[in-house]
Amino acid sequence: MLIVSAPNDRKKRRPAFQLYAPDLLADRDFQLQSAAERGLTLTGLCECWVNGSFPANTDDMARVFRLDPSEVAKAFTERVQGRFARSGDEFICPELEQYRTKLDEHHRKKSEGGKQGARARWGNGSANGLPNDSPNGSLSREEMKGVETKGETLSGGDSTQEHKPWFDDYEGPALHEHQEDRCGRVKPGVRG
Repeated sequence: MLIVSAPNDRKKRRPAFQLYAPDLLADRDFQLQSAAERGLTLTGLCECWVNGSFPANTDDMARVFRLDPSEVAKAFTERVQGRFARSGDEFICPELEQYRTKLDEHHRKKSEGGKQGARARWGNGSANGLPNDSPNGSLSREEMKGVETKGETLSGGDSTQEHKPWFDDYEGPALHEHQEDRCGRVKPGVRG
């Protein structure tokens, strides 16, 4: 007996499954189904995705599908049943369960990868806002020693004294009188 557990936690529930129309329309069993059979097949797939299964009893199935019991009994043919497997008093869709398992495994791997990345970046696992190491391409404290600050010498010995007056007079980017955003509001910090 195959037991299917529908996800009870809304947070874990996958909102959708992939249904490839060309594959479905090319499937001989689906092609031979009547409109009522196709409707029952698709409704059954959706019910299995959301709740994991649907009742095997046609009266209960009709209630769950919100259809007339006589129509369900007539349309629930071998072609429709071929998409599902009976598990006790329920029908499940093994294909969707395999797909759900694949999605869960993919999600688990991505989650574990994210956790490993966080451990590599943050170390002990406490996100205190400070990375363990310097970001790629940044200078360490040792490399920062001797780096120029406003008019001072670079570690390589180059002098910027000739540019000192320019540094001293520099006030930042030029501000224009009519700087406005897309809505016509004057941007903060604009002189005017």
